Amino acid sequence: MRLLSRADILEALEALSEELPEDSPVEIFVGGGAALVLLYNAREATKDVDAVVVASANPSAVRGAAQRVAEILGLPLDWLNEGAKGYLHGFSPGEVLFQRPHLVVRA
Repeated sequence: MRLLSRADILEALEALSEELPEDSPVEIFVGGGAALVLLYNAREATKDVDAVVVASANPSAVRGAAQRVAEILGLPLDWLNEGAKGYLHGFSPGEVLFQRPHLVVRA
């Protein structure tokens, strides 16, 4: 299993921002291992990016873009997933970890 380092995650998010439709800004909250890697530098790597899309006119476009990024970068197809979504109960916007015109990622 390939682990994703901070550099790998940021490269994937950059690619994701390029794959997203320009007319549909997206905001994502990340948690789990990815938040520990990106926000706290508490881990070297994680197996995936647990994320919740909190703002998007077209969530399926985000999933499609993530699939294309997986193919382009040779990542697991579930590198960006909502596996932790069920554990989130009431959350507030955290620190911005990554920002581009069409994508904002917060922890």
